[in-house]
Amino acid sequence: MASFNIAIYIVITLFIVYSAHVPDCNGYSFKKISNKNFVRKSSSYVQERHFGQALGLEKLLPDSKPTSRKTVAQKYARQRRSFVHAMRVGMSSAGSVIDSKHLSFQSSLRAESNCSEVVPSVNCNATNCIYNNDKCDCQHLNLTCIPTNLHTNITSLKLGNNSIREVPGYVFCRYTELKSLSLARNKISHLYNTSFCGLGSLTHLDLRNNHLSMVEGTFPALVFQPLTNLTELRINKNNQSSLDNSNYPDVALSQLTNLETLYMDGLTNKTFGPGFKNMTRLKNLSMTGFVDGYCNMGSLNYSTFENVPTLTFLNISNCHLMSIYSDTFSNLTNLKVLDLHYNENLGIDNFEQITASLKKLPLEFLDASTIESRYATGKHVKENQIQNLPLNLTTLKVAGNSIETVDPTILTKLPPNLLYLDVGKNKFEFGAYLQNLTALTSLKTLTINGEDYLYDVPTTYPYVGPYGLSKRRLLKRRSLCLGPNFTFPIPPRLEVLEIVKAGLSYKLTSMKIDINNTLKVLKLDQNFFPQLDGPLINFDSLENLSISNSFVQTINRMFFSCLNSLRNLTLSVNMLGDFIGSSKERLFENLSSLSYLDLSFNSIDKMQVYFFHGLSNVTEIDLSRNKISEFNVDITKMNQLRRLNLSDNKISRLFSNVTDQIDRIRKDGFEVQVDLSKNPIDCTCANLEFLKWMVNWVNVSQSQGYLCKQDDGSILAMPDGYFETVLSLNRQCASNVVIFLIIIGATLVLACVIVGMIIYRFRWSLRYWYHVAYLNYQQKRKSDRRQKFEYDVFISYVHNDETFVAQTLSTELEKRHVKVYMHGQKFVAGNYIASNIVQAVKSCRKTLVVLTNKYVRSQWCYYEVQMANMEAISSGRPVLVFLIKEKIPNHKLGEILTFIKTNTYIPYPQEDSIQGRELKIFYDKLASDLL
Repeated sequence: MASFNIAIYIVITLFIVYSAHVPDCNGYSFKKISNKNFVRKSSSYVQERHFGQALGLEKLLPDSKPTSRKTVAQKYARQRRSFVHAMRVGMSSAGSVIDSKHLSFQSSLRAESNCSEVVPSVNCNATNCIYNNDKCDCQHLNLTCIPTNLHTNITSLKLGNNSIREVPGYVFCRYTELKSLSLARNKISHLYNTSFCGLGSLTHLDLRNNHLSMVEGTFPALVFQPLTNLTELRINKNNQSSLDNSNYPDVALSQLTNLETLYMDGLTNKTFGPGFKNMTRLKNLSMTGFVDGYCNMGSLNYSTFENVPTLTFLNISNCHLMSIYSDTFSNLTNLKVLDLHYNENLGIDNFEQITASLKKLPLEFLDASTIESRYATGKHVKENQIQNLPLNLTTLKVAGNSIETVDPTILTKLPPNLLYLDVGKNKFEFGAYLQNLTALTSLKTLTINGEDYLYDVPTTYPYVGPYGLSKRRLLKRRSLCLGPNFTFPIPPRLEVLEIVKAGLSYKLTSMKIDINNTLKVLKLDQNFFPQLDGPLINFDSLENLSISNSFVQTINRMFFSCLNSLRNLTLSVNMLGDFIGSSKERLFENLSSLSYLDLSFNSIDKMQVYFFHGLSNVTEIDLSRNKISEFNVDITKMNQLRRLNLSDNKISRLFSNVTDQIDRIRKDGFEVQVDLSKNPIDCTCANLEFLKWMVNWVNVSQSQGYLCKQDDGSILAMPDGYFETVLSLNRQCASNVVIFLIIIGATLVLACVIVGMIIYRFRWSLRYWYHVAYLNYQQKRKSDRRQKFEYDVFISYVHNDETFVAQTLSTELEKRHVKVYMHGQKFVAGNYIASNIVQAVKSCRKTLVVLTNKYVRSQWCYYEVQMANMEAISSGRPVLVFLIKEKIPNHKLGEILTFIKTNTYIPYPQEDSIQGRELKIFYDKLASDLL
């Protein structure tokens, strides 16, 4: 009992001595002369130093503000009395008080915060900081100290990426309205109790990527005490090596009672001390390594997270975890998100033990990706390994674990509420277990992507289990025979299926899935599908299809025939150039709902006019990064088009049918963006109208990368969007046009005068030679025609006039050596009537039409006249000759009257005046005209 009283006496004495030297946020220190007698010279210094370190107090500051010492001294006297009383009634030993570092003094001490009256000991001015309203950015200025001349009303201050080495006391006292402060990526190695005095309004503090290692003295006990409203703290990426004397600064952090999110490095085999219990609002704890921090936690057990029971989010990825005991997470009764990915030493074989303490937790998200060596042999997962997964789990990621086979019924044992499942980057066999995919009745997203990260060459051999799958096949291939009508089973509520970079190498022939599906998104990027044959059957709900970077070379028109609901189609980075340039197939005619089409980076150099036929609802087409030189494609039906990306091609101008359609859409009140950047646009007078059209588009003036091809072939960048070019061409081309028109006009006038004078001078000679030449030409044509045609005349008549034609007309003509081809008599049996008529017209020099009242009413006779007229037009020779046998009113002749007026016609002599000599003269004249 006597020793206990002595210990209590020593502790109280040391506290009284130090309470006379504890500074507050105003910079005051106090000395009580009456306390000197309590300490002896022989032991006071050692005791005083040890106790001060236990409390986390810094060096004393010089005395200041003597007029205020009395008030502050009275306050500390009250604190000392409270402390002595607590020591007497609440502590069992003096040693436990010092070792715990959780003295009631630290939780009750609240320093006054009149920072406006304190002048920082170091003045530092910064002149290049950028202000944006109440935000100040002083990053990348190579500052070595914290500026004290900034605006006092700023609420956000960024001091990252400088060379600041310390945060002196009271340096932020002028900036009492700060809510966000970043000191990331500096060289800060130590903090003081008064470093953040005056920042009572601060909610976000970023100290990451400095030299704040978690060793004694780096984080004083009261350093965070002024930050009463802090909700997020980042002190990660400060401990590159985990030292034996490192510990989590729980004493300093215990002051942050309102903190909700903490980013911190992970130490080897260390626990979160009792100070964390005071952080009752801490929900999110992130200790991830690699890019975001340094983490080497080793092993985890029950005591690791014992003092942080309020966590709902825990990220310990990339933390070099070696083992996780079965009761590690049992105390985290509020945990909903747990991230363990990239801890390769855990091993998928230990998954049952890793998840043992999760079964009764309200966990909704679990990421256990890459907890197996990426170089390991194929693994087999059994049902018992997943038996501890919580029933509330909605997201499960087990990608990159070298899983090759699983128990056939394992899919039926997964949590019933699972919505998202990522099993990519594994080594799955195509097995019978896939038949149970329909058991995942709640699943909406399934990801089976391949590896997207390039690792280094391995330096160690992975652990190999008791058996290798190469010797023990758990799935018999003979049980996987697929018939021609095989249907792929998928979860009934699945909406997203991703199989990206999975090493698939197929011709995509006909593929059929279960008709009871809700699949909306299918991603097959970065595989090897040279041929898309299809069709895709029962994909009735599919809205997004992506097959980019998959070496696609040809597409069958049937591939898209059943995708009536498709809205977004991505076929970029493939090898479709030759196919699209030569194919006349209308691939997209069934995609009436398509809104977005991406054909970029396909080496396309030309496209057929009707290539986009059927895309009536498309709003955006991306043809960038191809080799298109002429975009002459029909887009007249694309009334919903809003963006056409033709950037990075070889286009010099757009054709009028494209620009006219875009103008029609604009007239309806809709804006269409046309991107022609990185194209060698022709900047000459011949292309001036197109350039004027371009400058009317807002996106042209605001976009970068526009080019201009000059007359000499050189290409210049056009940052002004062709405005200056159009103005220059307007002046240049206008002056050239005026001069050109004047010269042409004068030349034409002069030529006309000269030609007129020559014609007038030799007018009679010209007339004579014209008629001589014409007569020679006519005689030559007659000579050629005699040798060319088989018959001289084809007689076209109506059936009622057959007796007259056969017994009189043809007989008289044949007497005069005219070879006659009679309608009907020479027609070839079995041929079409129309073909016989055309053959008769082409075989005869002339066509003689025996025109009567009944003739004009015959359709076949009218057809013969039309064919003879077409022969005259095509051959350039006179063909039709009309023999008007009867008087016919003009209104009955119809269109035949036109032919009569433009061709030769002969009236037949009236019967009452017919005489033998007259008939002979008539037939002689007729025969002469027909030859």
